[in-house]
Amino acid sequence: MRRNRIFMMILAVFVVFTLVMTTGCGKTLSGTYSAEALGSGVSMSFSGSRVTLSCKLVGAVVWEMEGTYGIKDTQITMSFPSASSDEEKEYSGTFDFAEDEGGIKIGVVYYTKMS
Repeated sequence: MRRNRIFMMILAVFVVFTLVMTTGCGKTLSGTYSAEALGSGVSMSFSGSRVTLSCKLVGAVVWEMEGTYGIKDTQITMSFPSASSDEEKEYSGTFDFAEDEGGIKIGVVYYTKMS
């Protein structure tokens, strides 16, 4: 009887631990993805829960912004702090998300994996 209770407690701790670990770990991306035409476009570099968004015009980066992202099921949420120092705003949005061997699709835009 006592062995049964100890076994059930160990099993309960294992189940709780497994649920906590799988719930806290969302899908993450790694590397750079790009959607470009004629040297202009957008690239996103992912590392951990961070994303760097770069806009290029004729091959030169003209604008860059760092933020965070999270993926849940078929949705990606991205958040970027405001560049304005006098306002504490954050730009964020949730978009449809899909991934395949060659890249990712966010909303209606397909980004090719570069590295």
